[in-house]
Amino acid sequence: MMTNRDPDGADGLIYFVMTLRKAQSRFRFDQKERNGIFFLLVFILLLQPVFLGMERAFLIMAPEGTAGPDTTGIDDYAVYAGKYTYNPNFLTDYRGYVLGMTTEEIDRLHRFRSEGAYVADIREFARVTGMEKERSWKMEPYLRFPEKKAKESFYRAPVSGEREYLEKADLNLADEIALDRVYGIGETLSRRIVKYRRLLGGFSLDEQLFEVYGLDSVAARRVLERFEVRSVPRIRKLDINKVSVSELQSLAYLNREEAMKIVAYRTVAGHVKSVDELRKIEDFPPAKIDRIKLYLTAEP
Repeated sequence: MMTNRDPDGADGLIYFVMTLRKAQSRFRFDQKERNGIFFLLVFILLLQPVFLGMERAFLIMAPEGTAGPDTTGIDDYAVYAGKYTYNPNFLTDYRGYVLGMTTEEIDRLHRFRSEGAYVADIREFARVTGMEKERSWKMEPYLRFPEKKAKESFYRAPVSGEREYLEKADLNLADEIALDRVYGIGETLSRRIVKYRRLLGGFSLDEQLFEVYGLDSVAARRVLERFEVRSVPRIRKLDINKVSVSELQSLAYLNREEAMKIVAYRTVAGHVKSVDELRKIEDFPPAKIDRIKLYLTAEP
């Protein structure tokens, strides 16, 4: 007499074990099959860097219509720029866009470069482009600035048929922004140069640039590689025989003590025939006489 199979009994256990053995037999591989699976896995792993490189290339070189990062959310730079760095002096419009720059910032950078100047560091990059400091700091890991030798090159590479160097600009017309572009000057020195030029009524000689407080001779020579006195200012010279102490003291080269010595000498001499005559004054700095001759005259 046949009985129904009890799945919870011994017969059910035997049935389960036999079914499991049949399933295991389907996953058995011989030596060739195992070798094939191993090499397939190795091949897939080797292709991973290639796929990642293609993805980065697509994000960087994609056509203009491709969506880029939100320029206000610069945390996306790592996604779009990857581990690549770029020289900001040679950024294209689209590459600047991919890095998160606005159209206005890119245009400002291109105008700066068109004048033959180079962006030397992240601080100058932010100033030239008008970018907020916080955004420029986040962008810095993806920018590669030129080495010092390149930074000191103030002129663009000559193009066939062009002059090797750009024509020097007028030192008396240069504003703080133009002066700040010279490597090693910066905001503080450019502001001092303009302030001292205003005090003098304009530079009459290139050498007067070396008199700016805090400007060393190396930096001054860098400025004079790009600028020179081209328009000499019209200075109303003061008659040394009539000028007062306060008027003399207003000159950039004289202090009150020196101004009083000049007036005292004039009083004793009765009439000063030339500015060079001031060399007779005891302990008067002879180097200053050549400078004050630009602002004083001796009327007959």
